[in-house]
Amino acid sequence: MIYLPHYWYRYGDQVHRSSMPSPLIWRHENPQNTRVDWGHKEKLLPTRGYPYDLIDQLISEIIEKYKDNDYAIVSEVYKYAPFEFQRKFLDVRKILHGRANAFNWDHESYQQVSEKIILNTLNSFPKKDFMQLSNSHELVYNFIQELQGQGKKTFRLIQKMCTSFWFLFCYHLRLHENARENIPNETVGHWYSELDIQNGRYRKIFADIILEAYEIFPDILKNDLIKDEYQWRISDRKEVKEIIDEFVGLFSDFNHSE
Repeated sequence: MIYLPHYWYRYGDQVHRSSMPSPLIWRHENPQNTRVDWGHKEKLLPTRGYPYDLIDQLISEIIEKYKDNDYAIVSEVYKYAPFEFQRKFLDVRKILHGRANAFNWDHESYQQVSEKIILNTLNSFPKKDFMQLSNSHELVYNFIQELQGQGKKTFRLIQKMCTSFWFLFCYHLRLHENARENIPNETVGHWYSELDIQNGRYRKIFADIILEAYEIFPDILKNDLIKDEYQWRISDRKEVKEIIDEFVGLFSDFNHSE
């Protein structure tokens, strides 16, 4: 227990900003860099003595320890992640960011090893804790299995599918009681209210990636699970187009009546 409102999300353990003291100002936030300033004239802490000296010493030690290897501090933080799946996904993130140059391998060998790492990571997915994601997990696993060894273009889609599943997982992760502390009930309630929307959104994202894969590797539809999602998305797109066409027709008729 660190007594801060914090939760695990896409890029690690993070504080819940709106639950922190209001004078804190968060600047230039992106996945790699966030600067936090104190917005009031009054200092949050005295600039000497306890606890300032203790905090200052700790920060200095962290900077010195990790100044030449910022990724090492990420690995250190992930030692405290509640699920093995999160820790293994750190290796996958290196792959998703295209760090092939970190290995003295040709692209084909790099791709083959990467695909095995991704599947091994997905095998560690905590199904019992995230039952609502069981169908999505099975679809993603089947998709990657089917595209193994099919070339550079399909490997790009494997990376894309894996990233999308991670993002969906993180919407569910922050709701798990082992992955958050001191988050206000109203915030948790808001996150729950978004879940169905995100589930539906990512189902479409997964299906659109399948449509892309079909153009490169039509045999992917031999997998019944993937074929069902492909057909669902084709039907869904057709339905949306019909609704749009109907709306455009009504709008056109209205203009002509004027």
